[in-house]
Amino acid sequence: MFLSKEGIDINISYGDKGILIESFYYKGKNKQPIIFPLGGNHEILNKIIKLDKYHSIFLLEDLWLEDILKTSKDDYIIYYENLYDVERQVAEELNLPLVKDIKIILKSNYFIGSKEFDIGYSLEDENLNKLDGFHRRYGNVIEFDGKHFLLDKEQYKLIEEIDNYEKTDDLTNQGIFLAKVKKKAGKAGAQVDDYIKNEEYFFPETLNLDIVKHSDVHLELIPSFNELDDKSNEILSEEKSISAINSFSLDSKRHRVFLNEDLGRDFNHINQVRDIKDSQVPRFLNNPFEILPESIDLDQFGERVKGLKIRTYRAQPFVYCKEDADTGWFDFDTGVEIKKETEIDDEEDVKNDKLIDLDKYRDIVNEAQKTGEDYIYFDNKWIKVDAQQGKEFLDAEREISSKFKDKKVDIKNLNYILDIYDNIERLEYSTNLVRLKQDLYSKCLVKYEKPKFFNANLYEYQQEGFMWLKFLRYEKLGGLLADDMGLGKTLQIIAFMAFLKEAGEFKPSLVVVPSALIDNWKSEIEKFTYNLRDIYIHRGPHRVKESSYIRNKDITITTYETLVRDQMILGKVDWNLLVIDEAQKIKNSSTLASSAVKAMKSKYPIALTGTPVENSLSELWSIVDFVQPGLLGSYSVFKEQFQIPIEENIDNEGLILRRKDELINKIEPIFLRRTKEDKLDNLPKKDEIVIPCSLSEEQEIAYYEIIEKVKKGEAKGCILACLQELIQICSHPRLVEGDVNGKTDTLIAESYKLAETINLLAEINKLGEKVIIFTKYKKMQEILRKVIFDKFGVLSPVINGDMNKNRLEIIEDFETKKGFNVMLLSPRAAGVGLNIVGANHVIHYTREWNPAVENQGTDRVYRIGQEKDVKVYYPICISDKGKTVEVKLNELLEKKKKLVKEVVIPMDKLNITEEDFMDII
Repeated sequence: MFLSKEGIDINISYGDKGILIESFYYKGKNKQPIIFPLGGNHEILNKIIKLDKYHSIFLLEDLWLEDILKTSKDDYIIYYENLYDVERQVAEELNLPLVKDIKIILKSNYFIGSKEFDIGYSLEDENLNKLDGFHRRYGNVIEFDGKHFLLDKEQYKLIEEIDNYEKTDDLTNQGIFLAKVKKKAGKAGAQVDDYIKNEEYFFPETLNLDIVKHSDVHLELIPSFNELDDKSNEILSEEKSISAINSFSLDSKRHRVFLNEDLGRDFNHINQVRDIKDSQVPRFLNNPFEILPESIDLDQFGERVKGLKIRTYRAQPFVYCKEDADTGWFDFDTGVEIKKETEIDDEEDVKNDKLIDLDKYRDIVNEAQKTGEDYIYFDNKWIKVDAQQGKEFLDAEREISSKFKDKKVDIKNLNYILDIYDNIERLEYSTNLVRLKQDLYSKCLVKYEKPKFFNANLYEYQQEGFMWLKFLRYEKLGGLLADDMGLGKTLQIIAFMAFLKEAGEFKPSLVVVPSALIDNWKSEIEKFTYNLRDIYIHRGPHRVKESSYIRNKDITITTYETLVRDQMILGKVDWNLLVIDEAQKIKNSSTLASSAVKAMKSKYPIALTGTPVENSLSELWSIVDFVQPGLLGSYSVFKEQFQIPIEENIDNEGLILRRKDELINKIEPIFLRRTKEDKLDNLPKKDEIVIPCSLSEEQEIAYYEIIEKVKKGEAKGCILACLQELIQICSHPRLVEGDVNGKTDTLIAESYKLAETINLLAEINKLGEKVIIFTKYKKMQEILRKVIFDKFGVLSPVINGDMNKNRLEIIEDFETKKGFNVMLLSPRAAGVGLNIVGANHVIHYTREWNPAVENQGTDRVYRIGQEKDVKVYYPICISDKGKTVEVKLNELLEKKKKLVKEVVIPMDKLNITEEDFMDII
């Protein structure tokens, strides 16, 4: 083809694995391929962005950034399975195939038992036009009459099943094929003939499990398959053992059920352990996977266990010590509390845990010793008791009581008492006692000395964290390290590991992490330590199931999910250090993960999280209950004392601060949190600047049309949508109506906010510094990108989704280029660990409705490694006709911003709602 003009050419072709996409810039006969990212097209970039099709090229770059468009030799490809990840509007603009209303009609050929048996299909469009004989299939794409359309996911699975079938005279393979087709046809909404419809063939792929509660001491497990009806499941359950092929008569029809080996084995296993009785009940409730196979879904099953409404309790000894202000001596007391292990969220959960006298506790301990069970049914409750711990506690209590009959002690005798009780695991201490231990230790604090096996240098605040961890170790206390994200919590723990290794107290240790962090932890330990190479990763189907093997490793790293399944294996190990990373994973005290973590035995339990409170203050209680049980009392007391007053009085700053101080004072000895602003003297300063922007004529007309619409009641029930439109208009009127392909000068004239932003960028350009701009609207990103390029000759990279390798390349390129540059981000890309310290200017072009989310964006720039002063800008639209939605939003954010730093405020409580705007609309 002869190309006489200048333009962009995008060619799409269909290959075996996906859609091949080639894009060219052409002028006359000369064609030059366009590569991604677009910043690499140095010679033709300024030409591409001025052409009509530049918008399509931007969309292709977005797909490349999202790792949907992939590099394939000399061109680019979208694999067929990734077409479902392309937004419909983007697919339309790029002329990619869309899902169309297609019906699949199935027809059997011959019958089961015939070697010619198979199943055929035909396609029919929405106008009942048959596509048979005239269509071609490329993966999940159908070509018909020169047009292409996309099968939906279930249709694709069905057609793949049929097309991949090879004729056979094996009855089993024929039956499995028919069963699979029937199942997938149902999901795809396909039309089937009478033979397929009436043949009762099934191939279950999911094992379900119901639990029947007969009493607190008897549960029954009933396995079933979702694909079968109740009667069929009942028939299979009555069998002693089911096999790969199962046949039975039901309603005068022959039913055949085919099973893969694993599913049949798991079904039989559950049937064999069907009745859970006596002390098996509480063990099952707290660790179902001691009994259940791994094919059962963890999350769903956890909710079913919770729904049984059977509580388990634990008998928890405690030590209480309080200074007598009159005598200067200490009142000393001991006791045993029966504490709920599970929260079930009903009226019983508001009741406090209760004390039992020592005689009753002695009876429980004796029963546990006699039976060898760790759960005793006592007073209509299942109570977990550690018989060895109980005996040690009772012996120690007897010795102390005989020596100090009035339970009043001089401080010189306190260490004697602490030494006795420190040997009892999971013993609860009062706040006063923990603080007293801190006071005693603080008198002998020594300066930081780098551990022998540690291979890194710590900042001063990290050295303080390391010394704090040493204090916890000396005083046999657990701890919660809650430093801000990016302050090196992992490195401080690794330094502590090296110290324990040197002291001979490291092996064996356990680290529990989200699965995505396993490799990171392993590499960090190997990178920053000497002689800590004996690391065992405990996960996957081939993991070791022998406690003796694990016990002999220096350190074991596992996931929360694996810990739940293997807590009986890992629970037999007497761990020295037990670290849980991203400790918000145990924020709900009734989850299986929380129960499994708290069931582990360890000398030094440490929790790490930068967000100890996300959705509810109860999360902080649950984490503290792991590292130092009893320090915050029972959850019911904590809820009344702290959670309800704080969460229900967010706008009462004075009350919040008082309760926060009370709470932090309680946990301070075992709680360490540093923020970048408070602790990092080496960070440069940060200035926040509001830039008022008038509304342009176009903006003002569109803005007040919506206001009038609301006032007249025409927007009833969609206030939130109107608010979003107002915010979009403040950004640019074309976000609500019109396209983004206008001339640059016109685009600027239509939005004074855009004009002010360009003026600001011009000043930053003179400084030769870098900027990141936040806006969640893709259209606004495109407008900014085009205008910035036309004005400054800089093509701004865009990051508006989840992290992937291509984004890391973009950030590295942005960071290393010298001089002025601009990056555009959506707020949802800001909370995923991006480090962009090469920029020192942040523009929040559109605001978020939560100040914590906005802060996460700023923190991409204002963090360790930033060497320049940071300026944060908020361009805000104003009007002389009244307070705009952006002015109101800024006021609300400023008001709630004060609470962001308060660790006790759940992030969800900082959200701004539509009701907050009713006075201006």
